[in-house]
Amino acid sequence: MFRRNRFLHWNSHPFLTMRGTQNQISIVIWLTFFLAGLPSIFFGQFSNDSLLATFRSIDNDSIRIDSMFKVANELAYADPSQGIWLSEQAEADPWSLGNLRIRANGLNMRGSIYYLLKINDLAMLNFMESLKISDSADYELGRAHAWDNIGTIQENQNQYEEALESYRNARSTYLKLGRRKHAFRTLANIALIYQDLKQYDKAIEICDSVLLEIEDPNDALGYGMAYHVLGHIYQDKEDYPQALNYFNLAIEKYDKLDDKISQAELLIDRALVKNEMKMNDEALENANLALQIAQEFGAKPSIVLCYNTLAEIYKDRGDARLALEWMEKSKALSDSLQSEENETDLANYQALYEVNQKDAEIDLLSKDKEIQAAKLINVWYLFGLVSVVLLAMVSVVVILVRNNKARRRINLELQGKNEQILAQHEQISQQNAALTDHNEQLNNLNHEMSGLLHVVAHDLKAPLNQVTGLLSVVEEEGNLNPTQEKMLSMAKKVTNNAGNLVKDLVELGSAEQQAAQLQKVPVPLTALVAEVAAAFSAEAARKSIEIHTALPEDEALCMTESYQMRRVLENLLSNALKFSPSGKTVQISLTQSAGVHRIAIQDQGPGISAADQKNLYRKFHKLSARPTGGESSSGLGLAIVKSLVEQLGGEIALTSEVGLGSTFVVSIPANEK
Repeated sequence: MFRRNRFLHWNSHPFLTMRGTQNQISIVIWLTFFLAGLPSIFFGQFSNDSLLATFRSIDNDSIRIDSMFKVANELAYADPSQGIWLSEQAEADPWSLGNLRIRANGLNMRGSIYYLLKINDLAMLNFMESLKISDSADYELGRAHAWDNIGTIQENQNQYEEALESYRNARSTYLKLGRRKHAFRTLANIALIYQDLKQYDKAIEICDSVLLEIEDPNDALGYGMAYHVLGHIYQDKEDYPQALNYFNLAIEKYDKLDDKISQAELLIDRALVKNEMKMNDEALENANLALQIAQEFGAKPSIVLCYNTLAEIYKDRGDARLALEWMEKSKALSDSLQSEENETDLANYQALYEVNQKDAEIDLLSKDKEIQAAKLINVWYLFGLVSVVLLAMVSVVVILVRNNKARRRINLELQGKNEQILAQHEQISQQNAALTDHNEQLNNLNHEMSGLLHVVAHDLKAPLNQVTGLLSVVEEEGNLNPTQEKMLSMAKKVTNNAGNLVKDLVELGSAEQQAAQLQKVPVPLTALVAEVAAAFSAEAARKSIEIHTALPEDEALCMTESYQMRRVLENLLSNALKFSPSGKTVQISLTQSAGVHRIAIQDQGPGISAADQKNLYRKFHKLSARPTGGESSSGLGLAIVKSLVEQLGGEIALTSEVGLGSTFVVSIPANEK
């Protein structure tokens, strides 16, 4: 669930470009650790003084402090005690003293490290102190991060009212700073709290607000997160169809991010919902796919969730043996993870203990060094030590000379490469200009072809109508033998198919040219959907297909163009009937959320393959699946639908699996003007 991915915030100084300084710093760090290692040969002890000396050799104050915070940040996961120690040293630097923003950032960082160590009391103390200092320094970003982190700890401790207040404080500050993504993610955390409090309507209202706050329509992470939370809310409400709908939307968004772990967790969520809906086979398929992804990426917590889900599904299927096997796998892996976690906790607590004992140990080690130095100092020892130091210094000089030569050589090579890049850039610019001209020519040809098709289609209407009339006259005359009647029937069918193709061509041309002429008015969608469904009842009855509708009790008004909306529904419903076998069901539903009307038309036909989906809305593209009643298909219906929907300011989406039918969802803004 979304809560698993909640992160704490800390903020350090902006990292500056160090250019040539980076190589010098790397050499200094190497030399410091090399020379610092010499005493360890004789005294058996390594000191952090050498590391501090390395940073203090950096003259630029901002780069020095920034580097210390950066290294402390990296150490937070690998060696938490060193991370805490180094952040404290950054604050103790003479340049940092009195800088309240650096102090606030250091406290926020240490609080986050203590949170990783699961020492919530110390984490909270650091966050509260960071908040206090940020307030006194009028440091808005530090204040926002502190409130956000405080809210996370309060929520984990089930202090929901306090957490809500902290999140609201963080959100208002993020909005003030213009950090909208931080703001709406904080709002999503608020929605999760209301879900925990069983205040589902409030949680849904907040999620709708999150969706409205997302400014970038391509923000797949923002939409995916909000849909994921909504899915869990409806799952808690036991409104499983709605939960499944939002989980499907979230999976669609996360697919664009290539976030495999989140996809696996969503597949688990969808499997549990489908299991509740008694769709056991589909639930099993989703759970196995989630397990495959989790195992591929070695995500052990997700693997445990997959094992538990499979056990639940097999239990509901009445297969006690398989349910027990999966539960045993879950317990074994959970015990292993708990053991690893306990070992990590033990190591972290030991590290924290070492931080608290560091000063005392340094004093003891200093005295021990003095005693050992007094025993070991002699002429030969001094001679050997001086020799080693001189050798190290000579080595460093040689390295620096070689590095300078190498740097000059690299600069010459870079200069040559820059000239090559400039030449390539000029060539690319010329190619882009040629491509622009070529695209313009292709666009002109496309317009000419579209115009030609439109003219030809109009000119063919009259002769086709005349042929149809003549065939009707021949049929009315009668006195035809069986062979003639068969040929006449075939001629009428061919003429009707040609007429339908001409009609589709004319309609497609009109749809592409009339976008600017749309007159949008309030259209009662509930009545319109019901009317279209009734109009196709006779055709459905002819194929023994039932049309089911799921419409809201209240009328759903939408600012749109009535005729185009009707044509969209007629085309999609006609396709659903055309490709559905006899005895099946076609489902039409209308829902509204976050200011969008969604009309879904679901059939039980053969489904649409992945290859067909790539070219689904192309003109004259016919599906590999064929109509079940011998109906004709021009390959223009879905192209017309997509053009009409886009002119109405909406979107069309498809969910389909081969052998499991297809669902087209048309989304139209409720108040589009």
